[in-house]
Amino acid sequence: MVRLRSDAGIAVLWAAMLVTVLLLAALGVGAFGAAIAVRARAAAVADLAAIAAAQGAGCSSAGDLAQTNGMSLDACTQEDGEVTVEVTAPPPPLLVRLAGLLDQPPPVIRAAASASAGAVAGVDPP
Repeated sequence: MVRLRSDAGIAVLWAAMLVTVLLLAALGVGAFGAAIAVRARAAAVADLAAIAAAQGAGCSSAGDLAQTNGMSLDACTQEDGEVTVEVTAPPPPLLVRLAGLLDQPPPVIRAAASASAGAVAGVDPP
């Protein structure tokens, strides 16, 4: 067995490991932040699509609006003047790559919203 006579150079190895851990943590935080941003954007698109459909344009306009924003319309239902819309957004590229490295499918990012046309009960128009 070979015995080392000194600890010279071990600090470089510890520094390299620390930098690797910090970079992986930053990658995880970046992927999580990107997913949150896409989820917020999907919620905004679902809101807009529900409002567009509720104002008389119908579910076809909700689908067009979702597609224009790079998302897909999963469901659109109209009942008693209320429209409910569900959209799916593609995951951010960083999250797709990270999932690929871990041999996992990329996450599905969905959002739902509902809207109704007409005046709100109990609120007087301006």
